[in-house]
Amino acid sequence: MTRTLTVVHNNIDDRSSIGSIAAWAVRAGLERGWAVCVVCRDLDSALAPEVTHRPLYVPPRAHLLQWSVARPTVRAALRGHRPDALLVYQPQLAAIADVWHAEYLSRAARQARGPRAPGWRAAATDAQAAGVAALEDRYLRRLPPHVRVLFCSAGLREQCTELYGEPPH
Repeated sequence: MTRTLTVVHNNIDDRSSIGSIAAWAVRAGLERGWAVCVVCRDLDSALAPEVTHRPLYVPPRAHLLQWSVARPTVRAALRGHRPDALLVYQPQLAAIADVWHAEYLSRAARQARGPRAPGWRAAATDAQAAGVAALEDRYLRRLPPHVRVLFCSAGLREQCTELYGEPPH
């Protein structure tokens, strides 16, 4: 029986660093003989014939809105689909996944940033970033013990452990 891998990210293509890593994970699954399903808005056209694509609705523009509705929109896209392994890249999806590949922490980025640029656009962007960081804190402080966490670096693992404690797996 063929095992199924589902990979979730806004884009699974080479237009962003995390999207490129997600595309690599899809290719790795295919090379190992897994049936691969992807949940994304944008998919690399070379992968399209080899995978099952479940389109993901991503609201336009407002990052805080995109972040906060990710879990319900992904659940809607997954409705009726039960993979053997669910791989995600966003912390707000970690609790519903088997594996969360941690690439970025909004809270760590806010702590490391320099002074905010002047102006109303910068203030609006900062307010959204503060909201995202608060939501991220909420999700990652309650990470279920079944979730396996892969970190892209030892530094990110240290930051995550500092902020949220050592993940169980």
